Amino acid sequence: MSTGDICCDRVKALHNQGQFESAAHVAAAALQNHPDNRPLWELLGIACHAMKDFE
Repeated sequence: MSTGDICCDRVKALHNQGQFESAAHVAAAALQNHPDNRPLWELLGIACHAMKDFE
């Protein structure tokens, strides 16, 4: 399992716990090292949408 996959799992767990801000923070931080990880981008968008952060 790659580091990007581990980060995806962590972001999903935070989202499922309703911790959307933390999920967005972890996803954004992981994208610094894995900018081509499409699932991380998707999870960041889902977390931002849950927070109604559309900017």
